[in-house]
Amino acid sequence: MLALAVAYEIQCRFSAAVPVMAKGFNHATQLAISAAASAGRLLGLSAVEIANAIAIATVDNVSLACVHAEPVSQWKGFSPGMTGMRAIYAASLARRGFEGPSGLFEGPDGLGRMFAQSIDIDWEDPTLEIVSQTVLKKYCSLIHGQPVLEAVLDLKRRNSLIAANVEHVRCDVFQGAFDFAGGGRYGSKDHPQVKEQADYNLKYLVAVALLDDQVGPAQLQPVRIQAPDAQALLARVEVRPDEHFTARYPRELNARITIQTKDQRIFVKEQLGYEGGLTNPMSWDQTVEKFHWLSEPFADEDLRGRLIEAVQQLDSRRISDLMVLLAQVRPTAVFPATHPGIQ
Repeated sequence: MLALAVAYEIQCRFSAAVPVMAKGFNHATQLAISAAASAGRLLGLSAVEIANAIAIATVDNVSLACVHAEPVSQWKGFSPGMTGMRAIYAASLARRGFEGPSGLFEGPDGLGRMFAQSIDIDWEDPTLEIVSQTVLKKYCSLIHGQPVLEAVLDLKRRNSLIAANVEHVRCDVFQGAFDFAGGGRYGSKDHPQVKEQADYNLKYLVAVALLDDQVGPAQLQPVRIQAPDAQALLARVEVRPDEHFTARYPRELNARITIQTKDQRIFVKEQLGYEGGLTNPMSWDQTVEKFHWLSEPFADEDLRGRLIEAVQQLDSRRISDLMVLLAQVRPTAVFPATHPGIQ
């Protein structure tokens, strides 16, 4: 648990200090640092050995933001896992005496020069509470899409809207959301075909939410993404950056949705934040509901119940108890998926 807390602390502190994506790099870069430190803690390394593990893992795992550029490939999803694997291997090398470059941060051509800024983080602060400032996703999309989907689904449900009657949708978001997922800096979002393109595509996410009344794993299957109804509706979705929302980001993640129907009715909602965010965290019951929704095809009801109980009692039970249960989860979907998702 301490190793996990260390990983969160390093990942989030670094992310807060350096606007990695704006500098042209991907967040898997600092994942090499946090994962190596966490693995070093688990392996019982000394401070010097952990420093070497961090240096080894990071210097050869600099991740470029072009991984998000259209057409987005499968590597976007695999990249963090590969970085984590290499970080663990780096820690195992450091345990055997391998040394990494000591100038990783401040040295010639180190991270400081790469990011064109000093990396000012107070590592003397011993608190490990930054995990409480992280968020949960209610829907299967990038974080920037959470307020968008909440607004779309609320308008749809409250007004009994039918997707076939929707003429046009305008989605106003902050600049980063437009760049990542709206057709801005990283390319057109007009023709998604696979999951890695769809979950970072506000046009598709809005369209499939209107069509299916939900955005979960089923909505990220290629057959659903490529379906004619989804492709036709996403062509009627417009995404635009809003300077007021941009000025409030990252303190707030906001969106405005305007839906025009074919009979000329107009529905508007401005969404301030989202359920699962810092100001409106998901409840334990909602978290459990999401767990059932996502895990139902891979674990029967009894196993899911025992997993929930183990997590609830984690402070008083051995981690190995949880690992034994997790090992029983099926790697492929074998149980029927009947859970409707979270509302």
